[in-house]
Amino acid sequence: MILLKLKSKRLMASYIDFIISFYVIYIPLVLIGKLFNNDIVIYIFTIIFLIVFYYLIIYKDLLFRNASLGKKVFGLRVYIYDQIPDKNIIIDRNKESFRKFYDYFLQIMLNNKSSGDIKYNTEVKEIIK
Repeated sequence: MILLKLKSKRLMASYIDFIISFYVIYIPLVLIGKLFNNDIVIYIFTIIFLIVFYYLIIYKDLLFRNASLGKKVFGLRVYIYDQIPDKNIIIDRNKESFRKFYDYFLQIMLNNKSSGDIKYNTEVKEIIK
């Protein structure tokens, strides 16, 4: 029961992070698209959107001491052996999880670990006080 609650929190935190990252980029892109009604400008800004979106997703867990905004809302944090991991481990973990995003939700539901967690021995847990 507790593990299911943690999985639900983790999936909701991921959803919040995704939505916020998307709209932080999407809203300015729409405004720019309305200003410049030119296909080339829209294509260029779409490419910029994708690059910035990728970096927001990769660096999101560095915002609040190894917790993204979504994790912060649900009281979660990334740990490695009950310690706060180095920021490079967090970035590599997020890159691996992003690379295998297609099975992220299934991995979380099955064993509460993303592919990045498995590769770098990290875990998302409720904040240890």
